[in-house]
Order: sequence, then structure tokens, then C-alpha cells
Amino acid sequence: RKAVASGSRSTQGHMADARAQCIVPSAQDSGFPLENLPFGVFETDGLGPRVGVAIGDMILDCRALTRDGLLDADGAHALGSERGSLDEFISLEPSAWAASREAITALLMPGSPLARSGLGTHAVLRAEARMRMPFTVGDYTDFYASIDHARNVGTMFRGAANALNPNWTWMPIAYHGRASSVVVSGSVDPRRPWGQLAPAEPGGRPRLGPSAEVDYELELGFVIGGPPNPIGEPVRLRGGGADARLFGAVLVNDWSARDVQRWEYVPLGPFTSKNFLTTISPWVVPYAALDAARCPLRDPEGDTLDYLALNASERKRAALDIDLEVGLSRRGAWEGEAELCRGNARTVYWSAAQQVTHHTLTGCNLRPGDLLATGTISGVQPESRGCLLERTWRAEQPIPMPDGSTRGFLQDGDTVTIRGYARGPAGARIGFGECVGTLQPASDRVC
Repeated sequence: RKAVASGSRSTQGHMADARAQCIVPSAQDSGFPLENLPFGVFETDGLGPRVGVAIGDMILDCRALTRDGLLDADGAHALGSERGSLDEFISLEPSAWAASREAITALLMPGSPLARSGLGTHAVLRAEARMRMPFTVGDYTDFYASIDHARNVGTMFRGAANALNPNWTWMPIAYHGRASSVVVSGSVDPRRPWGQLAPAEPGGRPRLGPSAEVDYELELGFVIGGPPNPIGEPVRLRGGGADARLFGAVLVNDWSARDVQRWEYVPLGPFTSKNFLTTISPWVVPYAALDAARCPLRDPEGDTLDYLALNASERKRAALDIDLEVGLSRRGAWEGEAELCRGNARTVYWSAAQQVTHHTLTGCNLRPGDLLATGTISGVQPESRGCLLERTWRAEQPIPMPDGSTRGFLQDGDTVTIRGYARGPAGARIGFGECVGTLQPASDRVC
């Protein structure tokens, strides 16, 4: 045991030393240290979109690095692609992801060709770059992986005795979302949607109007990578098959219109209440960067079918220890942010790998760039509830704001900011960048 512990300390010390030596000084104490190296797509004045890697307050320009022969590892050609997208790189084998990550790490150390030549035209300040959609979302599936969220919502609408439907603890529940309206943070703000609303009286005529109950949802999204599984061939949980399809993770805000949702969701689930916008954070954190954040998945409540069952060692590393927070701000109304939520992704019931396996149980083919989101992540404590529907218990317990107003649901002009930091080795913080959106007023006319 002493040998294992000593080795762990030695490894962590080595990582801390490497971080301190990184040729980008700002990396050491940022959310983008050497242990992270997330991928994104950025552009600057005069130059179009290209793939970059965040390190401290800088972005490494992968196109410039490959053009000048500084980055030539397996998979580097895809990072330097003229397409200005991660699509090609994501579709490669995990071995290529690892080789490129290792090569980029080496470039950021003293004595490397990049260190000798200087960052120069091979990097830009993050503050001077505009982030673009990092990959093409082919299909988007939104799960319902948080049992605390499911219990809270179920209790509101069906009572505590029937909070969970009988199938909930047997399989990951999900619905297919709208890929075309998934956007990167900072590119498009949500607009208060119009929708069909329930009749004022049972049996009456539905109303058409702007939603009065716009909400955010705090989620984590997993980006599928690697060659697609052929139609008819499931991706198995055993042997790491499902894990190998996980390229990386992003923060997700799946904006929702709760009053529209209440009227439309029976019998097939949400539709227009969820399709108007979904925002993701700009940086895709590689799944490899989250290795130190892997932690035990909460114990199952009852039996599990074999194809979704995890053994003891697998369950110890099936969840992710990622601190999550949501803040609300308003330009000119108050300084800083009002805290809406503070939670952790480790509270989910179903792991990302279990979601992949269940999604493909029928032989469904998952393709590179597909996005699988957790659904709202909530914990037991009120402050860890990941949406206003839960946090204010259907607006019955509104949250006070710094200017004396309250929030049951979002008001026009409210800016919602989601942040997340995973545990990294040797005390590193693995950041995702902010997932931000400001609610705009509804259109004057519809249809």
C-alpha cells in the first residue's frame, strides 16, 4: 500500500512540475492547464475558423502548427484541416486523439521546437478570438440521467408516491432533441418562444402566446467520436467499448418553455418546448483530461439488466467529479451574479457509457459528432437543483435577486451563465469555458 501511495504522490508531483514548466505561464493557475488541452474552433480578424487548443489565456493555432511542421503526430492533419472544424479529428480512432494530445503537451514544454521559436503566429490570446461551433452535431439525444431531478419533477406532477415511472431505474430514459438548434455559447441568444398553451379551463380551447415560463437546464454533454458502429451492431459496455466512443464533454444549457412543455409532453414527450435553442460551451474537454475526475457512480436502487450492469471496479470510475454552477446577471441591474445553483455531476444515476450502450441496444448507429446530454443534473439539496422549475418548485418559492426582484422563471434580459470545473491531477482545475445566453423578448408576430 505504501508503494502505491508513494507512486501516486510521485506522479502528481511530476504533473505539478510539468504544469509549472509550461511555456505559457498563465496556464498554471487557470481552468486551461497542461492537463486539460481542450479543443475548439476560433477565428480572428482576417482569418477564418480553425481548430485551436486552449492553454492558459492563449489558443494554440493547430493549422499554423501543422503548416509549419511543428505538429505532425498521428491525427495532426485533421487538426490542421482547412474545414475549420473538429469533425474529421473526432472521427479518427482514439489512438490518434491520444497521439495528438501527447504531441501538443510536448510542444508546450521547455526545449520543444515551439519553445525555441516562440509562440509568435502559432497562438493568439483567447480574449481576442471569437469562438465558433466546434463540431457538426449530427444527432442530439437528451437523457434523463439524474434521479434527483426525476424525483423532484415527478413529485410535482404525479405526487411523491408515483414520482418515478416503473421503467426509470431499469434503463436510461431519453428523447431525441433538435440538432439544428444546438449553438455554441456567444453565437446566438435564446428568444422567448411562442407556443401552444393549455386551456384556462379543462376541455377549453388552447391558447397561442409567448411562453411565460422559460427555464434553463444545467447539463453535461458527451461528444461521440471514433468510427461509427454499423447499423445493427450495439456498442457493448463490457471491455471499454462504450468508453472508447466518448471523445469529450461540453457544458449544455437546454433552454426550456415549461408551460408549453406541460401541454404538449403527453404522450410522446417534449417537442417545441425544447427545440428552440440548446447552448453548449465552446471548448470540448477530451475525455482523457477527465480521467482524474472519474469517481464512483451512485449505487443502483434495485436490480439492473446484465447489459447495463457494472462490476465493482467499473462502478468506481463510472461517474465524473465535476463541480457545476449557474449564475444569473442583468446588465445595469446589479453587480456580479446571483447564484442559482451549485452542484456536481457525480450525482447522476446513469453513466455516459451506460447511455451509449442503451442508445445502441437496438443496433442504432452512433456517428462522430453526435451529442448525448445528461438531462438536468440535480442533487438532493435545494441549491443543487439544476433548473428553476425545481429550484423554485414551480415558481412557488421564488429566488430573491440583488435588486429586490425575484425569479420563478427567467425574465427577458436575464443572462444565464453555466460553469464547470473537473478535478485534475495534482490539484489542477479542468475548465470547460462558460456556457452563456441572454433571454431575448418574444417576437411580435408568429406564423
